[in-house]
Amino acid sequence: MPSLLTQLLKEKINKILSPLSYILQKVKITPNMLSLFGLVVNIISAVAILNGKLVLGGFLLLFAGFFDLLDGAMARSTKQTTRFGAILDSTLDRYSELFTLCALTWYFFMKNDASLLLACLISIVGSLMISYIKARGEGLGFNCTVGIMTRPERVVVLLTILILNSLHPQIISIGIWFVAIASNITAIHRLLYLRKQDKINTKDDKENSA
Repeated sequence: MPSLLTQLLKEKINKILSPLSYILQKVKITPNMLSLFGLVVNIISAVAILNGKLVLGGFLLLFAGFFDLLDGAMARSTKQTTRFGAILDSTLDRYSELFTLCALTWYFFMKNDASLLLACLISIVGSLMISYIKARGEGLGFNCTVGIMTRPERVVVLLTILILNSLHPQIISIGIWFVAIASNITAIHRLLYLRKQDKINTKDDKENSA
């Protein structure tokens, strides 16, 4: 099952942001504009990380997350949801996360930290596989929203360890390895979940045709 905490937070945040959504609509700002602005902030965050300003990068990620929440809330509350908007939002989400992970990869490469460089690469693999398995599964008619380390959780962990990095150097090490391992566990979890659904559907089909 998807994270219950994430779902509850989304519902609360949507209620809070709904009034702001109507104000933005009045000044001709669209959900897609907010999605693109969030991507720009994520790129600026990645540049900060590349320059070793990890805490600044973390706060910029937090700021970008605000627009990531606002675009969806606005689309729903003002009835501007479209299929292309959903595709654009998901695509920009992937780009945003990869910018962050690639920036961290380069940062640790320049620091000659092989362990965290490897952790970043494993995190990238996990992130891509989580998205791919979901997209492939839903394209075949399956439901696939399970997992402990979906994108919101990954973003929260990344921005938290970036902001708290100055407190203790081990925070970022533990956090990135956690993202790396938990992301790939989530990908495997989704794959097994789809396998289970496929077996149930195959059994039902056989019973119905009997």
